[in-house]
Amino acid sequence: MLRVASQRWPLLHVSLYDVLVQGENAAASIAAAIARADVKGYDVLVIGRGGGSIEDLWAFNERVVADAVFAAQTPVVSAVGHEIDTVISDYVADLRAPTPSAAMQMILPDQNELLQGIDIMMNRLTQQLQSVLAKKREAIAYLRQSFERHSIEQKLQQHRQSIAQLQAHYHRQIALKLQYFERELSPLHVSLNQALMQNVSLAQNRLKQLQSAYESANPKHRAKRGYAQVSREGKVVALDALHVSDTIVLMDDAMQVQANVFEITKYAKK
Repeated sequence: MLRVASQRWPLLHVSLYDVLVQGENAAASIAAAIARADVKGYDVLVIGRGGGSIEDLWAFNERVVADAVFAAQTPVVSAVGHEIDTVISDYVADLRAPTPSAAMQMILPDQNELLQGIDIMMNRLTQQLQSVLAKKREAIAYLRQSFERHSIEQKLQQHRQSIAQLQAHYHRQIALKLQYFERELSPLHVSLNQALMQNVSLAQNRLKQLQSAYESANPKHRAKRGYAQVSREGKVVALDALHVSDTIVLMDDAMQVQANVFEITKYAKK
């Protein structure tokens, strides 16, 4: 019994009561031991012995033993003899075991089975925890991504990208407009250059004409041909603007002469 008990459940605390199991005083000894053990607060009481003849096992058929088993408040297991042996205590007890060793197997858990059960529960618990952690990680990742999508930094980045796209679009539009204006202005530029060249040419011709007229009217040049400039009161005047008694100044490039008009003779125009 003890070997089976230690193998199945090493934590078991066993209390042994030494009693007579056969003979004239065996029944009273067994009943007294049951009564003493019943008040100790044990989880279970096992009464039993090894196999033998019917005479050897007769103590467990006595009424005093049956009354003690029946009166016990602690659950009682009857494990007397071998499996083929039957005594009255088997019918009064809470449980009959075929043998004392079988009684240990019936009332004690198997530590190996419990350990296996614990391993199975640990594996299930680990799988459940891993599943819960995986779901929590997914939830955290989703929340992090959601936060990043809606964060100020992300919004600023989106605005920066939008501004960069708008700038690139505006630069392309401006470049296209400049190209269009260049194509439109190119003929105008040519026309303007041509007009400017024409105006410059006309101005140069006009300047030459004025220069020629100036050269012709310049007293310095006229003096060579016997001409002099006539001025009155500091202003150049034509001959037909003079009057008798006017004081005039005659000037060429060599000298200046002051004179008075005494007489004016006009020639008829041809």
